[in-house]
Amino acid sequence: MTTQNSAQHKHLCHTAISKEEAMRDDHCHNHIDHRQPGLPSRRRANHLLIIAPLLALQFYVARQIANNNHGRHIAEFEDVINQPTNTNHWAEDAKSSLLRSGRHGEESSESKYSQKPRVVAIVDDGKVLPLTDVITPYNLTNISIPEDPPIINSTWYEPNAAKYLEGIYDLQSCQPMHEWQLQSYPNCNSFHELDLTKLRYITSGTRRSAFELREVVNGHENQFVYKSVMYNNGKAFNEKRVEVQRVDALVLEKTHSSKFIPDIHGYCSIGILMDFTPEGSLYDYIKGARLAGGSTLPPVDRLRIAIHIVAGVADLHSIDGSSIPSFYHDDIDWHQYLYVDGIFMLNDFNYAKPIYVKKEKNTEICRLTRGHMGTWKNRALEEFQAKTNYTDFTPFRPDTIDVWMMGNQIYTVMSDLWPYEKPLNLNRTETWKKAINGERTELPKHIKNSHDPSYRAMIKALDMCWTYRWDRRPSARFITDYLMGKLRMITGEENPDLRVLLPERDPDQKNTESDYEYYNDGAND
Repeated sequence: MTTQNSAQHKHLCHTAISKEEAMRDDHCHNHIDHRQPGLPSRRRANHLLIIAPLLALQFYVARQIANNNHGRHIAEFEDVINQPTNTNHWAEDAKSSLLRSGRHGEESSESKYSQKPRVVAIVDDGKVLPLTDVITPYNLTNISIPEDPPIINSTWYEPNAAKYLEGIYDLQSCQPMHEWQLQSYPNCNSFHELDLTKLRYITSGTRRSAFELREVVNGHENQFVYKSVMYNNGKAFNEKRVEVQRVDALVLEKTHSSKFIPDIHGYCSIGILMDFTPEGSLYDYIKGARLAGGSTLPPVDRLRIAIHIVAGVADLHSIDGSSIPSFYHDDIDWHQYLYVDGIFMLNDFNYAKPIYVKKEKNTEICRLTRGHMGTWKNRALEEFQAKTNYTDFTPFRPDTIDVWMMGNQIYTVMSDLWPYEKPLNLNRTETWKKAINGERTELPKHIKNSHDPSYRAMIKALDMCWTYRWDRRPSARFITDYLMGKLRMITGEENPDLRVLLPERDPDQKNTESDYEYYNDGAND
């Protein structure tokens, strides 16, 4: 968002280049017939109700914050549409081809073009400005943009990411560590060539909805997750919601080399395309284990999961190989780790924040005087201290609260318990008092007294994560190296397999069967 320039306020209408594609294209849902053989009418209606407004909104926002050089953009669109197939340009790796080359269609027997763009015209105040000479089977008489779209002004596309940090850092004395922390890397042209009519709704969080998307890449069908802001959650759509998408995409792009963070395959305004993760999250595993009466995983596999937890944070804290963290997650939680090919990967960076440094000393990290999320049970000690005006509280380095919260995840993986659940389930305020007094949540006796080397390694890792003084708390990288060293000793292998095969969960398990809210969100306050 921060690198994009002002725009003429023109609306893009997503229309199709053939009758067949017109039947499948939700972006111009006011102009074309969406009837799909084999789909019940109610299902078709629900499908369009969920997807069509969301896609129209994304397209509207993307266009509004695009470059204002209209003639150049028309030429660019023509280049994309009229570009013949050149298989030499296809990326070898299917994942990178979707993000960086943009060639993800199969060559049609009826056409010499491999790409199938859906953008062929700009609708400006009711006038159609065609971008190509492709003949469309329908007249564009309406605009597929929400009737009451957000009013986008210059603050949306001028460099403005820094303003969201005004309440976090003292901007008189602090500045970004790197220019890229406030930038973004959208690839909207490739993004808009995706056939988004194939989206299948998966779930929604507090801010975003997730959809499954299938695309043909280099002749093979691949699955991805398309994330976009929720259009119907009762919250006004504003530039802040665009900003959090920028941050999520930026961090995913900068951590693309990590084995413990999912890949990103595309980003444009309010939409992100990333790895498909059908096997759920760390929270889903914990929920299933608790409903089953406890996990059957052996201690060494629990150690492997502990390594997943800390390694993802370590990679986030060492972007570009730096020993000085440039971002912190600020929302380390069981829900944020997605299970992908045997590894729990750290995800959801929409609450992540760049770490600033002192203007006088570019290596001295600016400290925080309070937390900037809700202060529920599973936050960090320093946030509890700030919340309660603890007399010995001192401003803290941002990355250290991520390290404390890692300990909460490790504790649950070890014990199948939520923090401060036993012997008596504590509410939020009781948890704050216990933590501030240095009283940790208790480990079950069979773990505390165990001589199993995996349990002993995880207990030591807990000690490091929950070090009382933030300035003595080891880094996520130090803890990762320690646990990896212990796993090497236990397995006798220099490069031990980190993958974990999880126990089967009840396929009929329902979300309502979870006790998470009772034990974690202060339902008994």
